[in-house]
Amino acid sequence: MKLDELIDDAKMKAPSEAVFDLVKEFEQFASNIVQLSCKQGDEAEFKAYMDQMKESHERLRSQFERAAASYGMTFEQFCEYLETPSNFAPADWKEMQTVKEQIKQTLDVPQTAQKNSKLNKNLKI
Repeated sequence: MKLDELIDDAKMKAPSEAVFDLVKEFEQFASNIVQLSCKQGDEAEFKAYMDQMKESHERLRSQFERAAASYGMTFEQFCEYLETPSNFAPADWKEMQTVKEQIKQTLDVPQTAQKNSKLNKNLKI
């Protein structure tokens, strides 16, 4: 499944407006990441792109916090909930992991970045 199809599917399955908004913000963030390869030539253009990415990341974080709050959780509690397989039916957990892997592949996340994200999962962003 392509990233845009995954995102459209997530929008359709969003259980609340807060989660729908989070998915929309992720869509924008992912779009910015895809554009990264186009911005690596000119230093000024790359800096502007990185500023845009920082703002996009902050909006994504804000939407994530809003979604967490809609379920009565903090950002950290929501992250922990989403990372715990026992909180989901086995089929749902498997689907989530498959989608997560597809997104990583689509966005061409380097293996070292994936490993670092696991090592730093408790890092406050």
